[in-house]
Parts: sequence; structure tokens; C-alpha cells
Amino acid sequence: MNEKQLKYRVIEKLTGFLNYDKPSKQNMIGSPEVNKVIRMIFSPVLRENGFSSFLTRNNWGWHEHSIWVLNINSVGNYFSQVTGWPPMSIVVNLGVYYDFIPEEFPEHIENRIKKNKVGRLIPKEYECHARASLLCTLDQSNLKKNLSNPAETKRRDIWWVKPDGSNVEEVVTNIKDSFLNGNVTSFGPYNEDISLSGVEWFRKLSDLEYVFNAFEDRQDYYKAAFFAKHFGCKDKLKEYGENFLEEAKKIGGHDLKIIQKELNEK
Repeated sequence: MNEKQLKYRVIEKLTGFLNYDKPSKQNMIGSPEVNKVIRMIFSPVLRENGFSSFLTRNNWGWHEHSIWVLNINSVGNYFSQVTGWPPMSIVVNLGVYYDFIPEEFPEHIENRIKKNKVGRLIPKEYECHARASLLCTLDQSNLKKNLSNPAETKRRDIWWVKPDGSNVEEVVTNIKDSFLNGNVTSFGPYNEDISLSGVEWFRKLSDLEYVFNAFEDRQDYYKAAFFAKHFGCKDKLKEYGENFLEEAKKIGGHDLKIIQKELNEK
């Protein structure tokens, strides 16, 4: 056993990575097999509910000033080694990006939002201004019961995909059901579990007046300032812009001249 294999074995021992039956490499499911099931079961539902660009794991829909983003991500090997979840287990993240809010750090080229071939913005989910995750409604407690960290056994934002892929259709079907009828946990503008399905969350977060009020309540002055500008609320634009600039001076890292220019442009 070489050093790398020994290190891997120690991680397995400490984290309970072998708490599930690990099949041979020949019998382990991979991304192409999972993607095939996603395209068969879930992609048609996205097409019927506001999405128009599909890359299986990354999907976009454009709705006036709101860009919908849905990302389907496998937890991967490192997370698996640390927590014990099988590496093909799935997280489904949602995001809404508002095209009238400029990039907060435009001076860093790696932060610039990419565009597709026809010039439409295609933000990553983590670049969105409002974010959420779908919640699993399957009873997977028997699969999670031997995880070494009790907190991991209670997680609802991950679907356990067996290494041999024997439950992948059940998982993707539940993702579809969660999107249509389940609940989400929201990371902004409010941080909470909310009684909205995925598609309802997207529609709610495309109600710009609702989102404006939410960012005001959170005192998220950067986003609130550009919502105020979008709605033509000059007094609020001045108030929130000044509040943000004052905070940014204390925190550092922003190019305040660029932001000031964006706030003042008509």
C-alpha cells in the first residue's frame, strides 16, 4: 500500500466512508448514466416550466429582468471522503439573477458573468442574487443511519444515490416532484425553509416588488439600491447607495468609483 492509498484508507476509517456497500469500479454508476436519467425524467419538466436552455446539469430560463438558473450537482469524491455520502449523491440548487444589478466586483475578470452564443447572460447558480436548494422528500434514513456525523443524517438537501445507481430513477423522480410540489430552503433574500415548490419559488422570486421589499428588510443595501434605481425610487436609491458605500469603505475590496458611477448613471 503506497502513501496515497494509506491516506485514503485513514480517511475512510475516520469518516465512515465505508458505511455503504462499495461496489467494484465496473459496477459503479458514473455521470453519463445519471445524466441520461435526468434528461429522460427531469429535463422535459423544466422545459414545460420556464426553462429554455439545457445542459443537463445547468439550465437557464430568461424572464424579462429575471434569469432562472437550476444546477444539478454531484457531491463528488472529496465530500464523500469527508462525510460518507456516496460521490454521485445529488444536490439541486436554484438561483435567480437580476440583470439590472451590476457585478459587485467588476474589476476582477473572473467575476464577470459569461454570455452564451447569442449574447444572453448565463450566470452560475452561485452568482445569483437569490438562491435556494430543493429538499428531498424520500425517506432515506436507512441509507444515512451509519454516517459518522449525526448532522449529516438529518440533511434534506442531498439525495443519496447508491454507488451502483440502483436507485437513481427514484431519486430523479423525487427531484422532479420536489421541483413541482415540494419545499425549498432559501439562502436569499430570506434564509429559511419555505413552503414553496421549486417552480413556485422561481415565480415568487421573479416578482420584483416582492424581492425589492425583501432586500430592504434584510438591509442588503447593494441590491436594494439597484432595485430602487430600477423602479425609479430616487430617495431610496440615494439612501441605500450611501449606506452601501459607507459599509464598503469599512470592509474594503470594492472599486467604489465604478459602483458610484453605476449608481449615478441614468
